[in-house]
Amino acid sequence: MAIRPNKPILFSVDHEPDDVRIAISKFREAIAGKKFLFIELLPEEVELVLKKHEYSSMRSVEAYQRLASEAMTGGLKVIALDNKKFVDEIKRITSTAYIVGWSHFDASAKRSAYYQIYIKREKAWLRKLEGVGSNAVVVMNPGHSAEIAKQLKIPKENIIGSLWHRKKARALAGKEAVRVQAARIERKKVKAKMRSVHLPK
Repeated sequence: MAIRPNKPILFSVDHEPDDVRIAISKFREAIAGKKFLFIELLPEEVELVLKKHEYSSMRSVEAYQRLASEAMTGGLKVIALDNKKFVDEIKRITSTAYIVGWSHFDASAKRSAYYQIYIKREKAWLRKLEGVGSNAVVVMNPGHSAEIAKQLKIPKENIIGSLWHRKKARALAGKEAVRVQAARIERKKVKAKMRSVHLPK
């Protein structure tokens, strides 16, 4: 596999135990000689493996923790991509969706969920990944990989695994982003107007 210099390897795998088990040999090859692993986990989920050698009871989290453990064994520094604030907000918004089903989920709540999942969360990841080079491997779900690869200009020869583009979900996230920005501008206008009213004459 020809690796483009100055760009990380993007290891795109679903966080399901079977998918990770099948991909583990390729993962070991990908991390060989690397120094850093950035992975779609919370800091406390990485710490659980690093300090206690324990794993989460959630299968999706445990699957990625197994990859983090492999990287630690290989001498890589493992850096969590996720932020508890965003993850908690996503769980709060989507909890109803998993009860009633996404197809019956309120449209505005669905837009809000996708905005958190795809726009706010990925922006936070991109800040962490800014300037990351060829000494690193980045692990995330295929639903995020296409956009992250695009934003970081990671060439296809540096990508291992599949990319899911999630066009409908991202379109809804974009609509919510427009609404959020418009509301932010309106709030600023109201505050400016209130300040002008109270200015001494």
